[in-house]
Amino acid sequence: YYRDAAEMREALLGTDHVDVALTLYNYARLLSDTGRPADAEAPARRAHRIFTAAFAAIMRSLKAVVLMNHDVRA
Repeated sequence: YYRDAAEMREALLGTDHVDVALTLYNYARLLSDTGRPADAEAPARRAHRIFTAAFAAIMRSLKAVVLMNHDVRA
């Protein structure tokens, strides 16, 4: 189910969308919890890569907002 859901979300949202990462993470947890940790590694790594990139983008945006606010007050 999660693998199919991830593929559908990828088709709709793109390969780097955080909703795809969340589905991949849930799939990896299911695999790990059912005794298949080796199979869980690939979706877990991919989810981590997407989450890390999304977090970095958010941090860049926040930094830009902080800098803009600082410039306005100066």
